[in-house]
Amino acid sequence: ALVGQIDETVTGFFDIDEPVYLIEFWLSKAVHALNSRPEYFPPPRYPDARHDLAIIVPEDVRSGDIVDFVCAHRSGDVLCEAELFDEYRGAGLPPNMKSLGLAVRYRSRNRTLKDKDVLKCRKSLLNRLEKDYGAVLRN
Repeated sequence: ALVGQIDETVTGFFDIDEPVYLIEFWLSKAVHALNSRPEYFPPPRYPDARHDLAIIVPEDVRSGDIVDFVCAHRSGDVLCEAELFDEYRGAGLPPNMKSLGLAVRYRSRNRTLKDKDVLKCRKSLLNRLEKDYGAVLRN
């Protein structure tokens, strides 16, 4: 889902003086969840490593696509999960770009990860994000 405030130039065009917000739901995912059988997933045997990641992407890139991409990323036996915690547009960014803040979790089903495993996966992920979405790491 996406939630956000409609830009004032758009609401002003329709003579709306109050803030307007939009919520977009992807019902196909909800319907799929309703039609699927519940599954049991045992708690992980090995701890995850958590890192925040801030990337800059073109404004037309959907944040949900980035989250899905990160969750599908694999590097050897290292799995990734991600949650979006921030989306920013404005000062300090190049024109027509936005910043996405992601909380990324790295985990293996077979072992406890070492720092080098996480860094290798992170580097691989950033390279793929750059190639597929034009993403760059935000400083």
